[in-house]
Amino acid sequence: MTVLPRSAVALMLLAACRGVAGGGAGLDPDPGSPDPPSGQGTIEVRTETPEPRPLLEYTVTISNGQRSAIGHNDSVDFTTRRLGLHDVLLAVPSPCAVQGEAHRIVDVPIHPPVRVFFRVRCGPALSAGALP
Repeated sequence: MTVLPRSAVALMLLAACRGVAGGGAGLDPDPGSPDPPSGQGTIEVRTETPEPRPLLEYTVTISNGQRSAIGHNDSVDFTTRRLGLHDVLLAVPSPCAVQGEAHRIVDVPIHPPVRVFFRVRCGPALSAGALP
């Protein structure tokens, strides 16, 4: 009779459990890391500009590379297959500036959509670094 060390028995049990739960056989490459969340989430970006400039439009970019133009009092939705943390960046032309941070980090769940709100001020004396 062969006696296996407890650590070998534990690894075999872990492999068997992962094979049954995951539909396959073998060990997870990193058994200590959680599985990445799966599903589809939505990021809804809204802008508000009290003194709109009809010819100006802004650009929203999220961390997976999706990009969209957005108007001065508008919204746009992004659908992502990766749940979890995402960067959202609003780029505005001169003479406008984002009030608060133009770069936000949001945690995207399956449901409900994550809403990101940007307030933008435009005026002749405004620059990207100076807000009233």
